[in-house]
Amino acid sequence: MPYTRAVASTNDDTTVPRPSALAPRFSPGDTILHYRVLEPLGKGGMGEVYLVRDVKLQRDVAAKFLPLNLAADTEAVARFEREAVAAARVTHQNVVRIYSIERNGSEPFITAEYIRGTDLSTSIRQGPLSIDAVGSLVSAIAAGLAAAHAEAVVHRDIKPQNIRVRPDGTPVIVDFGLGKLLAVGATDSTQPLVTRANELVGTINYMSPEPS
Repeated sequence: MPYTRAVASTNDDTTVPRPSALAPRFSPGDTILHYRVLEPLGKGGMGEVYLVRDVKLQRDVAAKFLPLNLAADTEAVARFEREAVAAARVTHQNVVRIYSIERNGSEPFITAEYIRGTDLSTSIRQGPLSIDAVGSLVSAIAAGLAAAHAEAVVHRDIKPQNIRVRPDGTPVIVDFGLGKLLAVGATDSTQPLVTRANELVGTINYMSPEPS
């Protein structure tokens, strides 16, 4: 099958962002609807994530926003919202829980479970993992992916940075920004793909050689 274009995330450890890209969009104390910003959690080509306090429900959640350069792109906004729809189909302890799609004026953002702990890439850098630990991680991640596949959702960007590890060692798959909701087997056959047809997507260092 010919591929019309490639979409590749490059947020590996060798990526050095421009100084302007380091400035957070929101500051601690800012209020967005009924959410109070606590701190920035991360920023990449597919979104900006903040730890916020839901003052209505009195809980901390993660809020993901489109980058400013994509916020006015209607196609990017539609795909961003479909990311939440796809991820919300999956209910499993090893997959992040999506709470809502909100709008701050014309700007959408996703709220999701805040996973305390660190990402798997940080855990790996802290020292070698035991065989038992690796086995437990792989088994749990595979179980989360199987749950997603059962709902016809394909993540397409599995890598250490997209696996959060809770303090008790439980891994959780996050960031379905490059995910795809398959038409075949999906409950709603009219649901469009999260990414366009004939795209090759993923993070270059972690992509399989086969088209996804």
